[in-house]
Amino acid sequence: MNISRRPDGHDATGQPQFVWQLENEQLKVVVSEYGVRLMAVYVRDKNHVQRNVVLGLAATEDYRQDTASLGAVVGRFANRIRDARYVDGSQEVRLDKNHGVHHLHGGALGFEDVLWQAAATTTGVCFTYRSVDGEQGYPGDLDVSVTLSLMGDSL
Repeated sequence: MNISRRPDGHDATGQPQFVWQLENEQLKVVVSEYGVRLMAVYVRDKNHVQRNVVLGLAATEDYRQDTASLGAVVGRFANRIRDARYVDGSQEVRLDKNHGVHHLHGGALGFEDVLWQAAATTTGVCFTYRSVDGEQGYPGDLDVSVTLSLMGDSL
């Protein structure tokens, strides 16, 4: 398997960001550090021509305007939390309201809208992110990792 990365501009704070490519004989996968967004998955058709089978956008910059979270890791919570609040034990937790009066997919700056750290491993790429206490209203620090690897024709 071949693993490579290329520069892909900077995030809103000026941090450099990269797009990673994982490739083997059957698949080629392109993923951004911005939201761990799956930008492309190329598979070979019956004529052995590689075709992208992912619904996505042309460039990482386009994903900054994406409200559908295309190809992204969402969180801390996936889906909607009614009234942007929940009860944890005896404590009410109030979250960021980003979908009317509700909380959707982790808030206005959920996992899909942040820059993750990435490092190549022997079998793929590991993306990590630390969501700090109070981020989007959530209590406690949360360390998250997502590892992408190719095994034959499987991602």
